[in-house]
Parts: sequence; C-alpha cells; structure tokens
Amino acid sequence: MPRSLTISNGMGWIGWDHLYRLRDFTFPQVGEADHTLGQTWRFGVWVNGKFSWSDDESFSRRLAYVHNSLVTDVTLDDPNKLGVRLGINDVIHHRKPLYLKRMAVANLRQEAADVRLFFHHNVAMGATTNRNCVKDFPQRKGLIAYRTHYWIMSNAMVEGGEPGFTDYSCGQKGFNGKEGTYVDAEDGELGRGSVAQGSVDSVGGIRLHLEPGETKIAYYWLVFGEDFNSVDEVEQSVQSHPDQLIQSTTKYWQYWLAKNKGMLTRSDVALSNSPANSSKHEAAGAGLADLSPAVKNLYDRSLLVVRMLSSASGAIMAAVDDDQLDFNRDGYDYCWPRDGALNAAAMDAAGFAEISRNFYAFLRRVRMKKGYVGHRYTPSGDLGSTWHGDVGAEGDIQLPIQEDETALAVLGAWHHYRAHRDTEYMYESENNLYSNFVVPAADFLCRYVDESGLPLPSWDLWEEKRGVHAWTVAAVYAGLCAAARLSKPVDADHGEKRAEKYEAAAARVKAAFEAKFYSEKLGRFVSRLTDKGEQAEIVDASMHGIWYFGLLPVDDERVVRTMQAVRDTLWVKTSVGGMSRLEGDYYFRKNDKYPGNPWIICTMWDAQWQIARAKSLADLAPVKGLLEGWLLNRTNSAGLLAEQVHPDTGEALSVCPLGWSHAQVILAIVEYVAKFEELGGAEAQA
Repeated sequence: MPRSLTISNGMGWIGWDHLYRLRDFTFPQVGEADHTLGQTWRFGVWVNGKFSWSDDESFSRRLAYVHNSLVTDVTLDDPNKLGVRLGINDVIHHRKPLYLKRMAVANLRQEAADVRLFFHHNVAMGATTNRNCVKDFPQRKGLIAYRTHYWIMSNAMVEGGEPGFTDYSCGQKGFNGKEGTYVDAEDGELGRGSVAQGSVDSVGGIRLHLEPGETKIAYYWLVFGEDFNSVDEVEQSVQSHPDQLIQSTTKYWQYWLAKNKGMLTRSDVALSNSPANSSKHEAAGAGLADLSPAVKNLYDRSLLVVRMLSSASGAIMAAVDDDQLDFNRDGYDYCWPRDGALNAAAMDAAGFAEISRNFYAFLRRVRMKKGYVGHRYTPSGDLGSTWHGDVGAEGDIQLPIQEDETALAVLGAWHHYRAHRDTEYMYESENNLYSNFVVPAADFLCRYVDESGLPLPSWDLWEEKRGVHAWTVAAVYAGLCAAARLSKPVDADHGEKRAEKYEAAAARVKAAFEAKFYSEKLGRFVSRLTDKGEQAEIVDASMHGIWYFGLLPVDDERVVRTMQAVRDTLWVKTSVGGMSRLEGDYYFRKNDKYPGNPWIICTMWDAQWQIARAKSLADLAPVKGLLEGWLLNRTNSAGLLAEQVHPDTGEALSVCPLGWSHAQVILAIVEYVAKFEELGGAEAQA
C-alpha cells in the first residue's frame, strides 16, 4: 500500500498510510531495520466514554506537510461522534534520533470533554517479532521497547504539565489467541501491565480536560538508539522544550531548500556528454520559468523526498514500504546504484552537492574488486538479495548484474564534477573518487564487451530480461565518455592515455549499436538483443536512453522514429493517460486492454523528449500542460508520487514515494526551465 506521508532525517524513517496509521519505522538508517514489519501502530482518541482509532470512519483526515519542510500537517476531524478536532505535526528531528508529535486538541462540543489519547507500539524490534521486550520505565513515566542493540523510549505530556504517561500497558500479541494491548485501550482504561517479552506490544496514554471550545496542546515522542543510555540521554533533553525542537526542525528544512545555489544551464542539465558549462541561473527562490506555483511546490517537495531517502551512510534508498513484503517477502528498501545515480544527478542539476557527494562515496566503498557494482545494497553497504543468478539457462557462468548501474554511476560522477568542480573530492584526496571508483568501473566497462565492442549480456533496468539492451548500451557509451572527460585533468602519466582508451571503447560501442540495433524492417531501433543476438521487437520506453545519454543526436531520424513508436505504442489511451514501461507489462497489471500501467518515470521521459526537441516556446506548451495537468493530478494530498498509477482511476500503485519518480520530475523541470530560457522565454515574460 503506498504511503501517504513520510518523514526522515537520514537516521530514522517513519511512514503513514492513508488512514494515518504508522506503518514503517526504521532506524538506525533509512530503510534499515523496520521495527514495524509493516504492522499497524495505532493512534486512538477517547472522549467522554466514546473511542475511535485514527482509521475510524468517524474521522475525516487531511494529510499534508508544512510548506517546504519534512514536518507533517495533519487534521483529524470528528465533529459528530467524538466532537473533537486534532491538528497534528509529526517530525523526526533533523539531528537527533528523535520523533516528535505535537497535537492541538480542540473541543467542538458545547459541554466539557474528558479526552484520553492513546499511542500504540506494535513493535518488531530489529525487524522481528521474536525475543522483543516492552516494559514501563517509572523513573521517566515512559515506556521502553528493545531487542539487542535496538532501543525505543516513548513518552508524552500535556503542555504546561509534567511529562509522563498517565496510563500504560505492556503485553503479548499474535499467539495463543492474544490480540495485543491495543484492545485494552478501547474502553479508555489500560491494565498497567508493566513488562512483557517475546511477541509484544505496548500502549501509553495521556489525559486532558477541555472546556467547551477550548484547545490544548499535547506532545508525544519516541527516542531511538542502540542502548538504554543513548535513548535515556536524548529523552531527558526533550521534556523541557518539545515545541522548540519541532520549530527548529521546521526551520532547518526550509533553510535547506533555500540554500540551493541555482539550477544548471542546459549543457550541464542533461545526462549527455556535452562539454561542461558551469554557469547557473537562480531559480530555487523564485518561480520556475512560466510554470505555476503548484509545480514549484512539487519541485521543492521532490528535492525533499530525495533528501528524505538519503541514508546517513550515503546510500540513496529507492523507497521504504514494508507492505511489499506481502508479495515476495522482500521490498524496495535498498539502494540500487542506478536509481541512486539518477537521484544524485537530479540533486546536482538542482544545485545541491552533498547528497550526491555522499552517494558516490558510498559506491566507492561497496564496488566489487573487478570494478562493477552489484544489483542492490542495504543502507549499511551489504549486498542485497537478488533474483539474478550466476548460472545461465544453459549452465554457463554469468555476472548477476545490471551493467547500466555501473555505467550510470560513472556518468553521474562526471555530472557531479562538472556541476560543482569538487577537485579534491574527485582527484586529490587519498580516497578520491576517480582512482577508487571511476577508473576501476570504466576499466570494467572496457572489458565487458564482445568482439565488436558491444556490451556483453546483463539484466535490463526493469530487472526482468537478460540480454543486451539499448538503455544499457547507451549508458555504457555515456559512462565511457564521462570517464574520458574525467581522466583528462588528471596526472600526466596516465590521464591522457586513459582518456584515449575510454574514447576508443565508446566509439566501438556506438558503431556496434548502430550496426546491430537498427531494424530495417521496423525503420527504428529495437530495445534489446537476446542472448542469441536476435533483435527483440518489443517497444520499451527505456529506448529514451539512446538520445538522452548522448549515444545518438536527438534529431537523428532513426531516433525520432524510435521515440514516435514509443509514444504511439506505450501511451495509455484512457482519461488518466501517461506512458507505460513496455508492451505487455505484467507488474501490478490492472487491465489487459493497455500495454501496462502509466509510470511517472516514463511519462517524464516523454516530457524530456519534447523539451529536447523544442525549437520554440510554442513547442514547450504541451510539456507545460503535462507538468501542470497530468503530473500534478498524480500526486497525493501531500505532494508525493508513486512508482505507477492505475490506468483507469489514477490511483497510486506499488510504492509511494518512489525516489526515482521524484528525481525524474526534478530533471524534467530543470530541463524545461533551461530550454525556456534558451528559447528566450525570460525576455518574452519581461
């Protein structure tokens, strides 16, 4: 189930579903480990003998964010059954391992209201429900949950009162008919069980008295860490000023967005191999060309989403959503080097350096000795689970990789360097990125080819087919060209020689692609060669890479015909619209009448294609319409984008938010603004 709200600080991550039920809580890093296993942590309200959880039909809900921040702005409104309205802000402190909830509780009744708020902790510490422990902590009037080196301490208070739960209970769940202590809260009274072990949960509660029309403020918090001492120290610091901590975090994220130094100009924007151009235009604080304020808000939200998915280790996670465990007992909470490189490229294009800098340092640490990167990684840098085997269908040994991931990481490193000119990071430090990642990776790209120079088979970017793919070939070409450009400023002994080597390899890749991927019968390029070298005629939106990565010019007639085939075949012809991935796409398939579901990524590729070909401001009008119409209609109420949407209803499908979706939006908007200025749009506006 897509998440409707998420917050993070790089150390912790929390996600809620559309009913404002907490479903994901990971620490000590984004995506590792999830201490809910996707189970519901409930929030309940009792008023004068009546009770509702946040998912009760008596509540209407508005789920959003405070403007330009990673602080939620939630309203739970129940004027009839309970007669209360709650205005809620949730935040993970920008520096502390601390989650805070501020609740403004308003009595809508014409009579006094006794209100009790209940906070349920359905723990799976260390991503398991076994060997957990929950207990009360009377010294702080709080609750503790722990297993090995994962600890949580929870507490609450009414503003102006003493910290501490007035009600609590600890118990067991999920076996021998035990439902859990959350049931105990529904009558407004908790049994005060003080400790439980095994498969457990706990509930804490606080009480407020409200006169008619009165509003009071209450706070709840979770401190997370590796042992008792670490969480106890932070917990003590919260009690005196929770509101100040929330305000400081709100300002931090707003300042973080404001520090953007400006977007890059056209030649620095696209992931192609045009010469570097370091000039910038100021855009973050102002409007985005002629795009609406709503698109500007989505652009800013997308920057925050990529930042939110950036773990303290430098890994950029694809998504965090443990509902995916229901499908194959695995999820999206990994770092794919491809996704990470494209997220990093988006941040570089927007003028932010630290996210991509940390990401490439992460790749430098985790790359294989032979130079390539693995399928996907945990936030800690361990190789993630995979469905790519080392043995082929005929018993041959093969590399279990998607080669485009290695290539796009090299391309991204060049993109980062030309955006920020970080010479020490790239070349001069002992652990510099060039020597310790770019050269080994580019050398691998040179080796992993057949006799014609074409890359050897690997898995496609959709992780479904093994072969030689147009997207991968284009990425390898771009990666080699990028490595050549990075080599030239280096030492006199090896730089020029390496540049020549990489340029020669890139030229062979290009020649082999033109010879083997063009179909005279179809009058366009094909998306894949099978393991046997046969052309696969299936239309795939990823043929976007042919021009986007600079393998061939955007105005090459063969490319134009290829991209027209993509649009004619894969655009979903419903009122929802949007571009699907490929013909016959089975993933989350909803209707066999269509090639597949609309994907945010693929639809933004179509926008980028139109931007790249635009010769006049009039040519940009359809793109503006796409961004201000189709794209804005695909966001949820908080401005988050899923991986894909239902072709008939537009409902979010798969995970939400998906970092790559937001990164592709950033790139498309940056490219739109750059092309708008290139075509004289700023002068026309003036």
